[in-house]
Amino acid sequence: MRRLRTVADELGAPGARGAVCWNGALNAYWQGRTHEACELSRQALALFGETDHTLNLATVRGIHGRILGRAHPDRWEEALALLLRAHAELSELNQGYLLIDCETEVADLLVRADEAERALPYIRAALARPQAPATVAMADSRLVLAEALLAVGDQAGCREEIAHATEILATTQGHQRVMLAREWHRTAALHRACGAVDEALHAYRQALLLTGHSASAWS
Repeated sequence: MRRLRTVADELGAPGARGAVCWNGALNAYWQGRTHEACELSRQALALFGETDHTLNLATVRGIHGRILGRAHPDRWEEALALLLRAHAELSELNQGYLLIDCETEVADLLVRADEAERALPYIRAALARPQAPATVAMADSRLVLAEALLAVGDQAGCREEIAHATEILATTQGHQRVMLAREWHRTAALHRACGAVDEALHAYRQALLLTGHSASAWS
């Protein structure tokens, strides 16, 4: 992180420095360094707050809300406030694709905060928006809905959403392996919660393969 700060400081302009912190936050997040990612996203938000880059500011606000909620689960209400503010700003800017991501993150946060009923309108709104039908983002939204439905006791609905997500993941290529591995792992956990042991083992196997482990341990 010290190197990122040096690069950002050398760039001078708040927007350029904010972009460095933004990218650093996402890289740290996907590598599992959530606390470092949270600090970088906080810095990015502060730096873009000094600019007139309205869209970038709204986007980074949502990213910081997402990361904050994972780095500090006890601060989920603060994270939710950031995400909802970002949602309002992106709505004003008519950013449909970014709204899908924001609504999915709001729902995911609410599910993890044991507020699944509140999550359902957001994730259903995300899925109702026009988007490519077979992407990791769509699979992610389906799995968030599955988790919400499971939490409210709708196991049949949960299984249906798992099936949709699995179909997408099985045919999706060209994305970061860590992203696909995470989605397969979530799929496995949901199958396990629903008592579908064979399906859970298959999903765990896919996650392991994507992280470089041999499938022989599962044979």
